[in-house]
Amino acid sequence: MFLLNKSWASLKCSLAILIVCAIASALLVTSAAQDSPTQDEPVHLTAGYSYWKTGDFRLSPEHPPFWKLVTTLPLFLLQPEFQPTPEEWQGAKLWAISKSFMYSNTVSADLMMLFGRIPVMLASLCLSGSLAWWVSRKAGCVAGIAAMVMFAFEPTVLAHSRYVTTDIPVTLFIWLSCISWYLYLEHGGRSRLLGTGLLVGLAFATKFSALFLPLALGLMWSRSSRRFGWSLAIVVGIAVVVAFSTYGFTAVSVAEDPTAPVQLDSRLLSNPIVEKAVHVRVPGYYFLRGIQMLMRDQIGGYHSYFMGQISPSSTWSYFPVAFLLKSCIAWLALILLAIVLSISQERQSSVRLLAIPVVVYLAFTLVSSFNIGIRHLLPIYPFLCAVPAIVVFGEKQKFSIRTLGLVLLGFFVIESGTAYPNYLSFFNMAAGGAENGHRYLLDSNLDWGQDLKRLGAYLESNQVEDLCLSYFGAADPAFYGINYEALPQLKKVEDFDGLNCVAAVSLQNLYATEGLPFEALQERKPTARVGTSILIYDLRPMVLKQ
Repeated sequence: MFLLNKSWASLKCSLAILIVCAIASALLVTSAAQDSPTQDEPVHLTAGYSYWKTGDFRLSPEHPPFWKLVTTLPLFLLQPEFQPTPEEWQGAKLWAISKSFMYSNTVSADLMMLFGRIPVMLASLCLSGSLAWWVSRKAGCVAGIAAMVMFAFEPTVLAHSRYVTTDIPVTLFIWLSCISWYLYLEHGGRSRLLGTGLLVGLAFATKFSALFLPLALGLMWSRSSRRFGWSLAIVVGIAVVVAFSTYGFTAVSVAEDPTAPVQLDSRLLSNPIVEKAVHVRVPGYYFLRGIQMLMRDQIGGYHSYFMGQISPSSTWSYFPVAFLLKSCIAWLALILLAIVLSISQERQSSVRLLAIPVVVYLAFTLVSSFNIGIRHLLPIYPFLCAVPAIVVFGEKQKFSIRTLGLVLLGFFVIESGTAYPNYLSFFNMAAGGAENGHRYLLDSNLDWGQDLKRLGAYLESNQVEDLCLSYFGAADPAFYGINYEALPQLKKVEDFDGLNCVAAVSLQNLYATEGLPFEALQERKPTARVGTSILIYDLRPMVLKQ
């Protein structure tokens, strides 16, 4: 009888996991079909396809190749052409090549984008499933399902689980690396050690933000009751080999890299030693070049938009504030409840060890120069779902606490549901929703070019013919049947004289572009809003006089 009850419980748990996966899949596919390509997607898709076609990794070396290779595998079912001009290829002109690849091809850009997005959706579902499995193993089925629901339906997760980028895939490999390492520290075993090395290597080969892992794993090792000699060194060694292997073990010299800065300075090349050095072929060259580019950008910094201000530098408060504004209130309450319970009660070692990767990653993120989107926090999201699930919904927890947790989880699902299909621009009720999000954050937090397809539908249904457009994104307006003139500068009232068009302007260009070229529009009430990121202003003379 005990075995029958256990089997029935396991069956119910598996069925619940399948139901959550099915709902999440439906949300991902149907919402993704409504979004035009976002800012970074065309270049990721183009670069990955170029790797398969040429065996050359010159395009987009600032991101490792593994997931770009995975993302573009489905494109071989469509057989798009890849024919950059010699000048574009020699100069590694990624944006020009990607525009031609996406919008001057024999295959529809939307179809290519959909095929490229599917692997990312599958990665997200795998992450949700692994989260449910591991938490169930630690704290029971209810806790596992709760963790899965928190992750699978979190709006920022849903948003980036539909795009051809590396944010969700690297989150998957970071999570699996830490869990595999945890299991190794708990039980030992050569297969777990090798598996950890493989997973860390795939994380390295997906996004350079995963380079924090050796430190995080080392700290987990130091806090573990069982320590295994050279295990961490073995993991790192395997990881480096795996990462290099994704480049096909190719060796490239600086002279062969069209983006290398040394090629721009003929005075350096006049030195015989330098001239010889730049022709030495280095294994894994583009991996090292990518790390160099990451360090360059960290030092140089990015202009960012934060709390209504354009800033030339980063601030440590960017990510904490972004997390508070763009997370469901009920999820924040669950995390807070878990923290309080962890302090007041003795918790399992799993909770303490899972906190280490979060703390290490946050430490790196808070000093990061990349204040351009909460998506850079995604690697900690699985941990922030696992810990509340274990603490609040664990089998040994009081019934009253679990009941409170279920109520909060219900509110979480309801708040998440209100974001459909505009997950990218989700802001919680305390922030005033997506309509007020631009007061705090922009870029990939709200406006990443995702609404151009919706703009085409709006113009057609409202029979707008004279359009002035300022669009932030990589998609081609002509592909969606949008004929337009560029929106001229509108910094003062006099600039409206002579205009006879309906203006469509992306929030990013309106509020977060240096110099604020459309500053005068900020004082006007928009006629309409397309999606969540494009504002419509009727600037025809008869309307302006009213």
